[in-house]
Amino acid sequence: MSVVKNKEGNVLYFITQIIDISESKKLLSDIEYQRELLSALFNLSPIGIALNEYETGKFIDVNDKLLEPTGYNKEEFLALSYWETTPKEYEPLEAAALQQMESNGSYDLFEKEYIRKDGSRYPIALQGVVIKDSNGKKLIWSFIRDISQEKEHERKLQEAISSLEGILDASKQVSIIATDKVGTITLFNSGAEQLLGYNAEELVGKHNPGLIHLAEEVERESKELSEKYNKEIKGFETFIYGAKVGVPSTKEWTYIRKDGTHVPVLLSINTIADNKNIVGYLGVATDISELKKVEREIKSLLDITNEQNERLRNFAHIVSHNLRSHSGGISGILELIQMEHPDILKNELFELLNKGAENLNQTVHDLTEIVKVNLTHSDVSKVHIHEVIQKNIESLN
Repeated sequence: MSVVKNKEGNVLYFITQIIDISESKKLLSDIEYQRELLSALFNLSPIGIALNEYETGKFIDVNDKLLEPTGYNKEEFLALSYWETTPKEYEPLEAAALQQMESNGSYDLFEKEYIRKDGSRYPIALQGVVIKDSNGKKLIWSFIRDISQEKEHERKLQEAISSLEGILDASKQVSIIATDKVGTITLFNSGAEQLLGYNAEELVGKHNPGLIHLAEEVERESKELSEKYNKEIKGFETFIYGAKVGVPSTKEWTYIRKDGTHVPVLLSINTIADNKNIVGYLGVATDISELKKVEREIKSLLDITNEQNERLRNFAHIVSHNLRSHSGGISGILELIQMEHPDILKNELFELLNKGAENLNQTVHDLTEIVKVNLTHSDVSKVHIHEVIQKNIESLN
């Protein structure tokens, strides 16, 4: 406000300048909204996220997903550095990650363990990238995933495989059933007795293998073979036709025990020959109940992994599309303001606001790169060192 006076010094009128700052207010509101949205995504991420100081390794911020398995509350955890949460035997891996960050500005996915508050350990997979804050200080964004469940399933699978190998080494644990050419059972070993609950005397010379097979499975296999070989194949031939024509078969079947219960088996059928003449057939079956159980567990794990990957894709989409769109809009508005009011470039606050928008765009880009977590592959590109140095000078200013 300014005052206009006459020659005698009397006030004639006041001049008041009113500036419309609604656009600036809206812009500041949009920036605050973007910050809140980034904070929400940080907190709702399906995997752990951590921000560390590059030089010291001290944790600056972590989300709740990272804290869940540690036993620490947030205040306790932020008092630590990643060196204090990592067992000493993993220091060579950490050193390699630091070397990668020094060379490439990021470190590749690798596995190690974290130390919980109670001293126990759990396995994690992590990957990250180096960024700089507005003061030019180097920080590390890391995505950290608890892989305890995956490791447990790997252990169970290995146990199941070892168990299966033990079964194959012991004849009592392998069902061996032999038949003559027409399908009458001629051999029923102790492994078959143990698996199916029959005594050999009950079946040898009296029945064919159809007794221990599910009728619907036999019918389905019969139909498939008939279509494949363009001829009618049914009954006992359904089991042995592949071996008969020189294509021994190994596939899963369901055996019916004497008590009516079912057991899944892996059945291999081969011919028994005398001077190249087929005189019978041999079926060797192993109980794969435990293997099927592990298979279901692995399928469940894969479903969980697929769900997590889908969440990550959605998260990446939000970061790379929605936030990039909003931040680009903010930059566009600033450019329009600059075009309409060229003198505004002289305003220090506008210049700082412009730099803030540029930093927001860079932050969105950095976060997008982290979130990808190997979902895509980034190409190597040239770096214009003059532009990088100039940007750092501007940040220091």
